[in-house]
Amino acid sequence: MVYVPQALRGKGYGRALLQALQHQYAPLPLMANVYVPECAAGFFTRIGWREEPLRQCEMTLTLGVP
Repeated sequence: MVYVPQALRGKGYGRALLQALQHQYAPLPLMANVYVPECAAGFFTRIGWREEPLRQCEMTLTLGVP
């Protein structure tokens, strides 16, 4: 999980952290699938990530109902 407190956002901390991780692991044949809240999607898009369609279903079950 990557989290930058609201007061520190927009200063490049999140970008620097992710760029350092990308640099560290660039030689390895890895693919990262990350679940991102909608409020953070723009940030990830701006730093080069690509949005992929989800391949899952959201399901619910109400217990105690006949």
